[in-house]
Amino acid sequence: MQIRERTKIRTPEIADGVLAQQAWKVINWHLKVFVKRYSGSLFNFICRFLGDYDQASDILQQVFLQLYISLPKSAHGEPLKAWLFQVARTGAG
Repeated sequence: MQIRERTKIRTPEIADGVLAQQAWKVINWHLKVFVKRYSGSLFNFICRFLGDYDQASDILQQVFLQLYISLPKSAHGEPLKAWLFQVARTGAG
């Protein structure tokens, strides 16, 4: 019978500030992708719904703010398009 020794693999300690900064970069990049992907169609939808450019701009900003807040809680792998339009409709209504 062979005896295996347990060895702990040591990982370098990364400061909390560095981890937070790296996490922010990843979240910020993903948010930019969502904005690029959906801002045009969302803005057109909101603008047609409200008929006001300035209000549509404000609602669009609120939609992406809600996305930013909800990203950590969102289910993995599920499309967000329908959710974004629902948030837009609720905000514009």
